[in-house]
Amino acid sequence: MAAKPDPIYGSWRGRPFYFKSAGAEVGRRNVLHEYPYRDIPYGEDLGRAARVYRVTALFIGPTAKQDLQLLLDDLEAPGPGELDHPYHGRLLCQLQAKATVRDPDFVGGVTEVEMVFVEAGQNLEPNAADDTDAQLDEAADEALAASGEELSRNWLDDIVGLAEEAAAVVEQLCATLESFLAPLDAALAFVDGVINAVQRIINAPLALVGRIQGRIQSLIGRLRNPFSGLSSWRKLLRGDVLHPYQTLEPNRGRRPAYIC
Repeated sequence: MAAKPDPIYGSWRGRPFYFKSAGAEVGRRNVLHEYPYRDIPYGEDLGRAARVYRVTALFIGPTAKQDLQLLLDDLEAPGPGELDHPYHGRLLCQLQAKATVRDPDFVGGVTEVEMVFVEAGQNLEPNAADDTDAQLDEAADEALAASGEELSRNWLDDIVGLAEEAAAVVEQLCATLESFLAPLDAALAFVDGVINAVQRIINAPLALVGRIQGRIQSLIGRLRNPFSGLSSWRKLLRGDVLHPYQTLEPNRGRRPAYIC
């Protein structure tokens, strides 16, 4: 009589069970392209297919009901878990489809659970990463938009405030310069007074000399012709000046100078 083989144990997320059967599906992913008016298709290889593991677990004995309930709780938990496979070792897998539970037989009292696991692998493809350039551009756009909004909201107030401050500075500067110019204006007025006084001192003798020269020229003119009235009488006696009683007909009573 052949010896009874030892039972094979496995586990899912640390919950042990007996293996009744185990299998795996491996291969590659292919897409078959069939084109119109072409008899020969084209099969496109898309890489290795995900490995699928089919497991049938057995629960028997006095603790079978409790062990089954713990396994069902683990099967309903989210995310991947570790499958301890008797032939492929420890694998990171996740439940691909719903598990099927067969209630215990009335005779043997065995409960069967059929499970299909698929390797979880790693999220490498597509390799998603943060686009730092796009994030920088987005941050710059947001900053520009915020600054533009802030400028459009407050730029008039800012400009008015700056203009008022500049005007106050200019007025203060002008007042300071005016305080410097006041002594200069007083000095210029004093200098102008001195110059006018000196000019009057200089012009007084010149005016006196001019009056003296006028008197001397008048005296000389009179000495040159002291009896100017005699020449007038002389012209009158010669007839050069019209006599008050002389007729207005100049040719009357005159004889011609010659007779033809």
